[in-house]
Amino acid sequence: MKNNILIPMSIICLAIACKKEPEALTNVNTCEPVGVMVTNHSQQMELQNLLDQYVAHGIPGVTAVVHSTADGFFFGTSGVADLASYTPLSSCHTFRVASLTKTFMATAFMQLAESGKINLEAQISTVLSAGILDGLEKANETTISELLNHTSGIPNYDDNGRFVASVLNEPGKTLTVEDRLDFAKKLEGTPDRVIEKYGQAYSNTNYVLLELILEKVIGVPYESYLKENIIQPLGLTSTTFSTIKAFPDGLCSGYCDLYDNGKLREVNLFDARRWSGEASAIANGMDIYTFFNALMSGHLTSSFMVDSMIHNRYGVLHETFEGVKGIGHDGEAIGYSSEMWHFPEKELMIVLMATKGRIDSDQSSIQDFEKLFVDILKLHL
Repeated sequence: MKNNILIPMSIICLAIACKKEPEALTNVNTCEPVGVMVTNHSQQMELQNLLDQYVAHGIPGVTAVVHSTADGFFFGTSGVADLASYTPLSSCHTFRVASLTKTFMATAFMQLAESGKINLEAQISTVLSAGILDGLEKANETTISELLNHTSGIPNYDDNGRFVASVLNEPGKTLTVEDRLDFAKKLEGTPDRVIEKYGQAYSNTNYVLLELILEKVIGVPYESYLKENIIQPLGLTSTTFSTIKAFPDGLCSGYCDLYDNGKLREVNLFDARRWSGEASAIANGMDIYTFFNALMSGHLTSSFMVDSMIHNRYGVLHETFEGVKGIGHDGEAIGYSSEMWHFPEKELMIVLMATKGRIDSDQSSIQDFEKLFVDILKLHL
């Protein structure tokens, strides 16, 4: 289920040993609770108890939004937004949602394709200059659609150890689009046989390139397009991007068990300025639910484009949990974890976010978060 961060522990230990200490820059106390839908879920006590139980066992703060046609609507929080000040987690507090940003970006491309401004089957080399693509393996044979569904074979900049060292040695340092593309250019592309076997090869680089394509075609920053065409129309008042303000008021502090030894560390700076169009969104649970529900309901683009998005896996993943097929995305940052899934067979939508992340995919650090998500789903089976 997790696709975002794959960093060998040997590199982590080396980098952390010589990195600078991050400073706490979030202001979680500047946050006014926002209105939410009335909780009328038939199992609201069971859902709240689940959140409380997992916080008691090590998740600093968690928020959940659940909507079931059969059981009703639930919104709940548990824990704290910051362990230092012990500020209770509220409906207004926001999280770095990492790769959920990709679904926002893919929605923008569905809108632009529907209006005829972008041809999804166009080669990206017809839009982006040779100066951007030179040295990037497989870029000259890739289409926009292959970026959207991770079938391009373009290497993932996360896999470059230099990128890892840059993040861990210099927390808070801005990594530009050019920096991230440079990390990717030092890597070989994914062989076609791998994509054929697994259906895709997940790469953050794909969405860095999509950001550049959107800006080239529309002539405005990607944040401006998303704000005007998605965020404002839906009234997502708590959604922004770290490229605009790395530490907006009300952002929860992020935590990580860096060494898998049961000790959490505040890691606010690690995720602050490393992403843009591929993973920079910051939002609260209600905003993510409102966005994803609107998308799946055909309110952001036509039903035809939504069906195409789902069928072709543009900005969404297909996963099976407890035998139930889901459509959605996960987001994994060093200090935050998020899930956003729609289960059509059950007419169920679950959004879950927490202030706990991990660095390496082999770490057990967020298994409790993943188990919480499954436990919430199991209540509806």
